[in-house]
Amino acid sequence: MKNNKLNRRRFLRNSSLGFLGAGLLGEKSFSSPVLTQDNEKPGINEYRTLGRTGFKVSNIGFGRPTNPAILKAGINAGINYFDTAPNYGSSERDIGSIIHEFDREKLFITTKVHANSLGPKEHILSSARKSLETLKVDYIDCFQLQGATSCEMAKHKGFHNAFTQLKKEGRVKFCGIACHGSYFPGNPEDTMENILLCAIDDGRFDLLLLVYNYLSYEEGERVLKAAREKNIATTVMKSNPVKMYNYMKGTVEQAEANNQEIPEIWKKTFEEFEQHNRNAQIYLQTNGIISND
Repeated sequence: MKNNKLNRRRFLRNSSLGFLGAGLLGEKSFSSPVLTQDNEKPGINEYRTLGRTGFKVSNIGFGRPTNPAILKAGINAGINYFDTAPNYGSSERDIGSIIHEFDREKLFITTKVHANSLGPKEHILSSARKSLETLKVDYIDCFQLQGATSCEMAKHKGFHNAFTQLKKEGRVKFCGIACHGSYFPGNPEDTMENILLCAIDDGRFDLLLLVYNYLSYEEGERVLKAAREKNIATTVMKSNPVKMYNYMKGTVEQAEANNQEIPEIWKKTFEEFEQHNRNAQIYLQTNGIISND
């Protein structure tokens, strides 16, 4: 039990230090941030093979990247992995505004079609082509099914048929799936672990994007192990399980201060993130990371 607590504490320390946006897991687990001399510019000091894609990616990447100036600075520092989606605000447009300034073949860009937008093959083709246009690229490195809520959804015929056609056209290279499980409000039909294990068994996915933090450590480890055995790439998100709670808490408090009515869906969402925060506090106290005082 003592060793387990130490491992969890080490996980928390490393994960809080080693991520920027979408973290990348290779043969090693996590990496510490780059330390530089005062007169040196910070930069990426490690690249890892992204599973069977064979692409060498920086050990940290941009998740939901936005702001062209920050994107440029990141690329110049060695970041070459970008996780975006049509529903990530101006992210695709911002990448498209600066992509021409860099060697496209040295960058790995993944975008998505959301599970809520799944439908016939032609509908998904339209979504992918719109992303290509907005990103101003000839191809997408990885096209992902975003927000899968069931094993059945991971096998969605329209998505896979659209991906097959796009790959034949040279418009996409690899197939991915992203799953939040119960991190976001709602009642998914299945757990993140089961959905991603189904995706691994399906055999058509080259990359997984999963929630991985100290509240989802055990299921995350099982998914990573299964993916590693099939040489499927893994990237991680939501390494800070209470970030959204802190953001929403500020938003709710501001609305209350302005005497604004809070929509019911926001109330429900906030309540669920409050539970994430309570779970986090219990975890941190149990493992001696914060005091009960």
